[in-house]
Amino acid sequence: MTFKRKEGNLVIESKPRKKNIADLVLLNCKVYTMNDDLDVEEAVAVKGNKIICVGTEEDVKKLIGDNTCVLNLEGKPVLPGFEDCHCHLISYGLSLSQVDLSDLTDIKNLLKRVEIKAKNLPNDFWIRGHSWDQEKMGGNWPTRFDLDSVSPNNPVLLTRICCHIAVANSKALELAGISKETPDPVGGEIERDKVTGEVTGLLKDSAIDLVEKVIPQATRDEIKTAIKLITRKALEKGVTSIEDVGVGWEEVNIYSDLYLDGELGIRMSFLIDVGFLDEMIKRSMRSPYPLHKGWVNVTGVKVFADGSLGGRTAYLKEPYLDRLDTCGLPMLSQDDLNKIVLKANQFGIQVAVHAIGDAANEMVIKAFENSLSSIGYKKYSKLRNRIEHCSVLNDFLLSKYKELGVLASIQLSFEASDRNWIIKRVGKERIRYVYAWRSLLDSDLVCIGGTDCPIEVLDPIIGLYNVSNRERGIVDDDLYLQQKISVREGLELITKNAAYGTFEEDVKGTIEVGKYADMVVLSKDLLEVGREEILNAKVLMTIVDGKILFDIREKG
Repeated sequence: MTFKRKEGNLVIESKPRKKNIADLVLLNCKVYTMNDDLDVEEAVAVKGNKIICVGTEEDVKKLIGDNTCVLNLEGKPVLPGFEDCHCHLISYGLSLSQVDLSDLTDIKNLLKRVEIKAKNLPNDFWIRGHSWDQEKMGGNWPTRFDLDSVSPNNPVLLTRICCHIAVANSKALELAGISKETPDPVGGEIERDKVTGEVTGLLKDSAIDLVEKVIPQATRDEIKTAIKLITRKALEKGVTSIEDVGVGWEEVNIYSDLYLDGELGIRMSFLIDVGFLDEMIKRSMRSPYPLHKGWVNVTGVKVFADGSLGGRTAYLKEPYLDRLDTCGLPMLSQDDLNKIVLKANQFGIQVAVHAIGDAANEMVIKAFENSLSSIGYKKYSKLRNRIEHCSVLNDFLLSKYKELGVLASIQLSFEASDRNWIIKRVGKERIRYVYAWRSLLDSDLVCIGGTDCPIEVLDPIIGLYNVSNRERGIVDDDLYLQQKISVREGLELITKNAAYGTFEEDVKGTIEVGKYADMVVLSKDLLEVGREEILNAKVLMTIVDGKILFDIREKG
């Protein structure tokens, strides 16, 4: 990238040629290294794609040569590039062409948007929508009959914000072969009217797949376009690495092609969908497996144990307080989960299990214990098995997390999104163990952070704002409110801890000599400003592999 030479921001100084002349130097800045000692330095020097000096301005200036680009950052903070350890990047990119339902507060407006879309499409063309939330719509759930009234001739599938529940119209259900007689698939539910037994159109977890299978799939070019669009958005938010979870081989191959074509500006890691486990073993893909070292890496396999709290499909030990007839929905039997975890671990593959409810978490713990007893501590400890979300815990589970060294993958904005209704689901007794981030950190576990985008917005700064506070309101429980963590701890989740989560702590995650030159420059010091000022912080510059891939001065 060519720098714009602007007075006061960029100075080129001539120095005698030396062996370690830097290509890029950042001066007059506050460098938060995020190393174990939390050192703060004054300047950074980069040669090629690696950091060659972090220290005082005097130290770094010695590495300036005739062709060195020197940036005067005017006291701005510099941090390691942010990493999102749980993201659905392709799904997010493709969803941007669908009907956005995230801001709706009633079903009437939901139907209006579907009707407008239907009027602009030929008959039989699919209508996809995303991010509706019955909690925002007065607790009212859309049905197939609602959708039929505005789109009788176009199949419709609208996914709830959690992606664990969707509603389909009659046309879509017909194409999928779903009727009153269709049995519930394993790990899913086709909701039926309690009186008539008729299908309502609401589909839970694996039942959604029955419709997804008959929808025309996105083309390679459409997926490439989606990836490039979202990676540009991510760079604008300071994100330099993303772990895309639950992907298949075709998607990984597309990422690989983009890298080979020089069009992948963000480092990518993958948790492969468990349906491809046998193929991973066949290809001898032990964790971690670099397809293109430092850029396209497979870290492990992704498994679902349950659904979501918002859709009441997360698997709880006791019934939902607002639906006493259900404890949620396990996606697998204990025996099947044990077999999957052991099969992967025996071959040397990390397992990451989506587990939100306490019953689901207990299932995962049992599967991890079974694997540990079978393959031994030495081999097991190297795998860094993960639990994704860790939403509803208890003292027993916290002790087991610590005993097994579980890598806890948490989402920084989940609590803020759910705080207005979560106590209705779990009640006062369980609320103190919901999103228990402080308890996880105090257990000396390695916690890593992500957004679960598109469930939450792909913006680490918003995540840091949310995770560092719990507002007293509908939830008025001191132990729950004390589960917040600090901004510094939040930063660790998306920098050095995140690198550990993808087996890359030796090459990224901190600003240290020898590591990749992945850094972000911010307008405000997140560790010094008041919490309300955090949301006013902007990403000024994002550096990946020693190259400035986003510069706010060049935007627009």
